[in-house]
Amino acid sequence: MATTKAGSSGDHPPQELPPLTLGSPRILDLRGARRGGKRRKRYSKGTKDVQRLAYGASKGAYRIANGFAAGLDSFWKRSNRSSRKKRDGFVRDAFRNLARGARKASRQFGRAPQEISDRFRTRRFWRQTRRALRNVPLPFLLR
Repeated sequence: MATTKAGSSGDHPPQELPPLTLGSPRILDLRGARRGGKRRKRYSKGTKDVQRLAYGASKGAYRIANGFAAGLDSFWKRSNRSSRKKRDGFVRDAFRNLARGARKASRQFGRAPQEISDRFRTRRFWRQTRRALRNVPLPFLLR
């Protein structure tokens, strides 16, 4: 067994190190392990559309909140910089900083409706909608 040098670590006794084994192969068993790519989402029967809609709504809400935070952060940083650079800089540059913050926020806001609408643009959803509307009486179409 290999040991550390005596006296190298002060008053502590020498420690024994594990033996080195060269050339021993490392075997990695990948059976049953996931191999690359994202797993697809799995749903119970009849709940897929509702879950996808809820997922899209929550992702849209996240984008709105994140965009609002990014816009306020941008406005605060720019206003802070303006007030340090010149006298009354916060007031002088308020509209410019507000516009830039709003632009940054709107980039995120603009993507939120798409998250929800993407959940409605499936063949399955429209097929179920048509099937449901066949049974609804529409009195204004009948004369």
